[in-house]
Amino acid sequence: MKHDGRRWFRRGLPEVAQRADEVKRGCRSL
Repeated sequence: MKHDGRRWFRRGLPEVAQRADEVKRGCRSL
């Protein structure tokens, strides 16, 4: 996976944080 911080910053930190949380939960579930 590529780490594009600039793209995330453009979208917004709050949204990114929520997405990251969901991704972390999914990884744990798997």
